[in-house]
Amino acid sequence: MLPQIKFSIGRRIFIGFGVVIAVFILQAVIINLDFNSVVKTFGIYGQTTTSATQILEIERNVLELQRSSLAFTYSGYNGVVLRVLRLQESLRKQLNTVSSTITDPKRRAILQRMTIQFEEYVETFGAAVEERQLREELVEKRMIVLGEQAVTILSNLIDKSVSKNDLFTAAQAGQAQEQLLLAHKDAFSFLRTPDSILVLETKKHLAHFNKILQNMKQTITDPKIHSVLDDLLGLEPKYHDAFLGMVRTTRTYFHLIYVVMAGQAAEFGHLARELKDQTLAQQTTVKNRLIEAISDSQNFSIMVSLFATLLGFLFAGRITKTIAEPIRAMTQTLKELASGHHSAEIPGRGRSDEIGSMAMAAHIFKEKAEELENASRYKSEFLANMSHELRTPLNSMLILSKLFADNRDGNLNENQQESARIIHESGSDLLRLINDILDLSKVEAGRMDVVVESRSFANFLQTMKRQFDPIAQNKGLTFNTEISNHIIADLETDWSKVEQIIRNLLSNAFKFTAQGSVTIRVHPTDPHTLFLSDTITPSQMIGISVSDTGIGIPQDKREQIFEAFRQVDGTTSRKYGGTGLGLSISRKFSQLLGGELQVGRSENTGTTFTLFLPIDISSHIENITLLESQKSGTNSERSASTSFTDLTRSLLVVDDDPRNAFAIQEILKERVKKLFIASDGIEALKILNDHPDIDLVLMDIMMPHMDGYQAMQKIREQPRFSHLPILALTAKAMPGDREKCIVAGATDYLSKPINTNLLLTVLSELLPTSEVKAVRLGEADQATITAPSSISTTTTTTPPSVSNSCEALQSATILVVDDDMRNTFSLAQILQDCTKRVLLAHDGLDALQKLNDNPDISIIIMDIMMPNMDGYQTMAKIRTQESHKNLPIIALTGNATLPNDRQKCLDAGADDYLEKPFEPTILLEKMSHCVTEKPTNPHSSNH
Repeated sequence: MLPQIKFSIGRRIFIGFGVVIAVFILQAVIINLDFNSVVKTFGIYGQTTTSATQILEIERNVLELQRSSLAFTYSGYNGVVLRVLRLQESLRKQLNTVSSTITDPKRRAILQRMTIQFEEYVETFGAAVEERQLREELVEKRMIVLGEQAVTILSNLIDKSVSKNDLFTAAQAGQAQEQLLLAHKDAFSFLRTPDSILVLETKKHLAHFNKILQNMKQTITDPKIHSVLDDLLGLEPKYHDAFLGMVRTTRTYFHLIYVVMAGQAAEFGHLARELKDQTLAQQTTVKNRLIEAISDSQNFSIMVSLFATLLGFLFAGRITKTIAEPIRAMTQTLKELASGHHSAEIPGRGRSDEIGSMAMAAHIFKEKAEELENASRYKSEFLANMSHELRTPLNSMLILSKLFADNRDGNLNENQQESARIIHESGSDLLRLINDILDLSKVEAGRMDVVVESRSFANFLQTMKRQFDPIAQNKGLTFNTEISNHIIADLETDWSKVEQIIRNLLSNAFKFTAQGSVTIRVHPTDPHTLFLSDTITPSQMIGISVSDTGIGIPQDKREQIFEAFRQVDGTTSRKYGGTGLGLSISRKFSQLLGGELQVGRSENTGTTFTLFLPIDISSHIENITLLESQKSGTNSERSASTSFTDLTRSLLVVDDDPRNAFAIQEILKERVKKLFIASDGIEALKILNDHPDIDLVLMDIMMPHMDGYQAMQKIREQPRFSHLPILALTAKAMPGDREKCIVAGATDYLSKPINTNLLLTVLSELLPTSEVKAVRLGEADQATITAPSSISTTTTTTPPSVSNSCEALQSATILVVDDDMRNTFSLAQILQDCTKRVLLAHDGLDALQKLNDNPDISIIIMDIMMPNMDGYQTMAKIRTQESHKNLPIIALTGNATLPNDRQKCLDAGADDYLEKPFEPTILLEKMSHCVTEKPTNPHSSNH
């Protein structure tokens, strides 16, 4: 064991590795002394290896030469001859090259014999090519020419004999032609397969051909035919001689190829193998000498290496024991501290080196982490409790003020209604402030989710334009939107957070701009842009800039504005209001999305804020969620276009705060058959047991005695309530609350304060009315919606324009065509008090059937996006019927992103067009206008 040395860790490691490296240097010096002999032997080994490689190449080329010669035998293609000649030239050069490198007599003698065999092979191949050419000349210039002449003469003789009705001569000439063709066929078969039987068959056919001609000459007296027969008899011996010459050259050619050249190639290959074996034997001898030299050096190297290794292990063990193990233990402890396990013991405390310093720092970190965890827990508890304590009174205040502002009973004057609206708006502003504080807390605590969806920039700018155009018009400002031509059309990101950032920027821009313009622009990122994060490069980013011509921001306060609760003017006499949270949340959201928010320009020249977003968000952040087509749990993402009234339903409201219970009762008392109220979970269970026919439970979460989670679990334990809809209501709108409610047994979830329209929407989803069910399930041919008597007797104050529209539609029958039953039910609720009757159809085919069955239909409300037959096709089909050419049709679409949507609807046959979501008063006005201004269905009983 080495004595304890009070050195730093770095010095200890340096000394240990220095000794080991010195030993290896000594080893290298000694090995180098014996390296020259190894290098010399290796050079000789390299020469023999080169020779062996060259001989192997010669052997491969010999085989390739033989294959090419055989290929020429079967193809006769001159290109193969050229390839053989190139191979011969290549082999000649290789033989010369090997000859210049081989010095020992035995291998040189073998190489000489190989050269002689090669030259003989070359001469033989030349002779074979000549014989092949001679055979081709005999075939092409003699046999083919003579055969074609004889066939032509016989064909003419046959034609003339047939024309003269000399059938005997024609038959004899045909037999002679047949024998000639058979001889020709067998002769050419011999070219492919040189068989003696084919020679005999060819001679036999030629003899038969001659015999037929002699018989014809004896039996036919016509001198002209005699002259033709003499010509044919003269051609036959010439063809016979050409055929025998072709047979001789073919046999000579194949003898050269298969006998002579094959033997020469075999001998040449044998010599090549013998030369290769001799070379490999020499190579083995040199290799053994090389191995012996290397082995001597290796043995010495192993001895030195073992010594160095043992020495290294000695130092490594020492370093591991005194340095690595303490560092590993420290790393594990820090991981446990980072994971929240603050009870972990910190090793190394009391040491005098760097590990002791790390232990001291880790101990301080542990104490600070415990303090931070306590502070974070207190903060989270405070925010959750603050959320509950603020949202609970806000819930009843917003609900009741909305009911007062709506003046359903018509007993408030205009000033009272305005006061109620102001109360509702003020409460909504307070709710937005609470939500901002909670958003800031969620981002800081790392509890904010990133939900990614794909969306086009054009659609995004259209949304911003629609939201802020009224503000611009009220302030007399110009609002511009621009998209660069050099960017992608769609982007995957968390668009809800992008919209929140840009809305904050636009709100500030309009607030601080008195004259001029506000512009939002989507553009590529300037390559010279500097980012705070070193992981961001300009080529990976797309910019969304909001520019204004307002008061600007002083240079010294450009970073201050991003701090929470800080503003440029923080005095009590400041001109502009606000909490100072918007930009802080926006910057944190931009970082959450993998981007950055920057501000440019100086005071008095306006301001430009630019949100930089990554083109590929997955390469910048890991924990993302892809947006699915499912119902969201946040109030802002839920549709609020559906109303709810069903006097067949009974509901149970569970809430310990009488203000909230009263507010919900005011909303629902005229919309359902009966309302039960319970102040906690125990009372709720009792009411459910006494009234098992209750259709839905609205369950508050924070209650004494038995909270909402426990109550829902108890309800779900009873099989008869396993499918009972339970809507959880909570003022604690912290991350995870929705999931916690669903796990406990909730069907759905809403956070307080409750939006009245949203509550009615969720109720309509959870408790669809019987009429809508009939249409959806196909249990009835048509669904007619009429106002219940308890509602129709209620007096309400209706705006004059709506009253006039309703008056014009009192005797009208309306057909609503939409595949979404929630939309059809909402429209029916809007129209039922103003019209005689409302019919529902779930697609275009159903609409055509309803139109045929109900000729008194006065107007059609037509959705565009539907299965089976969409709105465009349906309107076009309706307009082809003479009786419906003037029937008013109003088109509705929720996909109004293209500039020609309206014109497309009008071209298909619509009289007017509305984008979803829409104001009911606008729909009623358009319907009233269509009914009063345009001639309607001539079959309608109302006209």
